[in-house]
Amino acid sequence: MPKTHLILAMAQKDDFKLVAIVAAQFLVMLSMYMAVRHYIFGSPWTALFWETAFIAGLIFLGLLSRAIPMIDRAVNYGLFYYLLFTFMLFALLAPGVLFFKLAQWVAEAQNQTLKIVFFVVSGTLWIGLVSLLCPTRMQRKLFAFLKAFGWFTPLIFLFNYIAGSTVFFGFLAFFIFGPGVDGSLDSDSYLNLFGYHFLDSIPALKVTQTLNLEEPMSEARPLALGLMLLVFKLAVLIPAIGAFRAYWKSDAREDSA
Repeated sequence: MPKTHLILAMAQKDDFKLVAIVAAQFLVMLSMYMAVRHYIFGSPWTALFWETAFIAGLIFLGLLSRAIPMIDRAVNYGLFYYLLFTFMLFALLAPGVLFFKLAQWVAEAQNQTLKIVFFVVSGTLWIGLVSLLCPTRMQRKLFAFLKAFGWFTPLIFLFNYIAGSTVFFGFLAFFIFGPGVDGSLDSDSYLNLFGYHFLDSIPALKVTQTLNLEEPMSEARPLALGLMLLVFKLAVLIPAIGAFRAYWKSDAREDSA
């Protein structure tokens, strides 16, 4: 056997020995951990079993990746795509959730000046976003800038734009119209109304019919609220859908070029 192959075989053998030794030590420590959690802190055996099995599986996988290069590559790729998925999920949900919590806090506050300032600032930002999404050179520059961070970034931006606009119009309607004549309406009622019309406006999918959703506040709706819904469709949904189609076509043209 050549000297190089002999050295590699010895190193691989040492790696497996290390895996076996560490695994045996880990099993002892794991047993002690489970005993302490059960007999001192009263944790049930079933929950402890699944918790420790998950931890043991991750550690064992890490030890195997040290000894087997194929597993090491698989672990690295899996970790990369998991982190990418986590980042995309955070970028998709975090802005809308934070804006919703801020709007909810403002709606529950007793300070009317704070509410007016919030809606004026939010409305100004919303008008700026609408102007960016109009089919002009600014829209193309915006998508080119966002695509530098990944092909999915413009889609995340559009989703957050629609979600933020729905929250803005829902809380603005609650601020203007209040709980209604009988006091049965709250901010969620208006959010459900604008969310329903957003789902209803998605082309070709017929989301509201497929999910058998009933339109909220369909009976007692002031004329002014109907006009606000019309503005929501014209100024939020149509530009967003048009921007999505423009991005999809430009992305398809780049792929075919």
